[in-house]
Amino acid sequence: MCWDILTSGTSFYSTYKVPTKCAEITSADTPPQIDSTLPPSNSVVGSIKPQLFVKGHDPDNYPGSGLTYDFQVYLNPASGSPSLVTGSGWVSTAQWIVPSVKLAWNQSFYWIVADNDGDAQSAWSEPSYFSTTVAQPVITSHLGAAAQGADARSFDPRVGNYIASATDARVSVARPVLSGRGGRIRSVSRSARPGS
Repeated sequence: MCWDILTSGTSFYSTYKVPTKCAEITSADTPPQIDSTLPPSNSVVGSIKPQLFVKGHDPDNYPGSGLTYDFQVYLNPASGSPSLVTGSGWVSTAQWIVPSVKLAWNQSFYWIVADNDGDAQSAWSEPSYFSTTVAQPVITSHLGAAAQGADARSFDPRVGNYIASATDARVSVARPVLSGRGGRIRSVSRSARPGS
């Protein structure tokens, strides 16, 4: 790097024949960084092929070739050591879908990601933990839940159930009065016979 002073667009050093001083400056590439990941840690995903997202950036934009990402998914057993299940290798997209048959239902996993600018690699992200749980079918997911609605009507908008009752008329009828203890009323019914 060489220094000079410009006066109205004219080199001060050249005009006054001042010797130019130059120095060599070496700067290191600043590695890229991971800004955020999705799904967040401690998520329950209803799939064994979850889609993972990352957002990263390169502070010095050097060498300017864009970022690549490496996703890695680990089994996280209740006891024992985590083990690598699958990884993407370096890919140019900031999202990745875990391939089929790599994960299993009702297990715990975590994933990490790093980015690379073609010259330097970021540190690995913090682990994002998730578990794979079979999603309850929509048709029965309402079972066992209270009906919706603040007015407590028997209407569940999630499934379209509606129950109503109506009274067409109220008729008062005379009832026999029971007298004394153990009084009984005997009901006699006569059947109509044909020809009578």
